[in-house]
Amino acid sequence: MTDTSPLLSLDYALLRFINKKAAHPVLDAVSFFMNKFRWYHIPLILIIGFPVFYYTTTPYAWYSIAGAIAVLLTCTDLTTFALRTIIKRPRPSDTLTDLRLLKGGGGHSPYSFPSSHASNAVGIAVFCFFICRWASVPFIILAITICLSRIYIGKHYPSDVVAGSLLGAGWAFGIYRIIVLLNIVY
Repeated sequence: MTDTSPLLSLDYALLRFINKKAAHPVLDAVSFFMNKFRWYHIPLILIIGFPVFYYTTTPYAWYSIAGAIAVLLTCTDLTTFALRTIIKRPRPSDTLTDLRLLKGGGGHSPYSFPSSHASNAVGIAVFCFFICRWASVPFIILAITICLSRIYIGKHYPSDVVAGSLLGAGWAFGIYRIIVLLNIVY
């Protein structure tokens, strides 16, 4: 760590605390599972979301919600890819030698800023919050767990996760506003 700015120092300190000091075998297992989010998010959304939204929204609203979530995931992925290509911040697991690294952390890109796992998870949670507040609780818990696990496994700095979360929340708000303005039934 050659940069001594207060924000970067805080970023490094939080990363090391979450990655090393909070280490526990149960958290290792949870983090490993949570970081497979790219592969199981669609079935998970269907399992959690379909019954909840089917019984709390108008008929056929499920199609609008599923379509909006697909657009949301596409937007967050494209934006994080573009920002990573421009910013090119290396992953902490590639630059810091004193981290605990867990297998199965994902990360197809060598760059970490912003976290696409965080942008996807928070985007879905915020969008669901706008649609049906009480039904969004499982998604909010899942998003928090995914965000923390990205730091825990050493793939992201806390600022990567915060930036990804803000990006996902921003896209969720924007897509929700478009749905409201176009009067799409949900």
